[in-house]
Amino acid sequence: MRPDLNLAHVLVALEECRSLKGAAGSLGVSESTVRNALAMLRLQVGDPLFTARDGVLYPTRQGADLARRLRPAIKAVAAALVPVVAVPQLSGQYVTAI
Repeated sequence: MRPDLNLAHVLVALEECRSLKGAAGSLGVSESTVRNALAMLRLQVGDPLFTARDGVLYPTRQGADLARRLRPAIKAVAAALVPVVAVPQLSGQYVTAI
């Protein structure tokens, strides 16, 4: 099965924001989209990943570990997708476009 990288973004956003609303806002999607993604993640991983107490989502041990491992992977993918362009005045050197 091909991994859905959007689910990785959702997990990391939930771990950082600690709420469905906060994660949805940071990702630019609806709360129901985040809720559905979390349900899919829970099925795939076989763990609740987060528990709610007093309106705050707390990661389970597996949820925290997964978020910790996914965060650098997401950053690496994002960095790899930044285009590299040639800048003529640097005589053949390449720089990353920002």
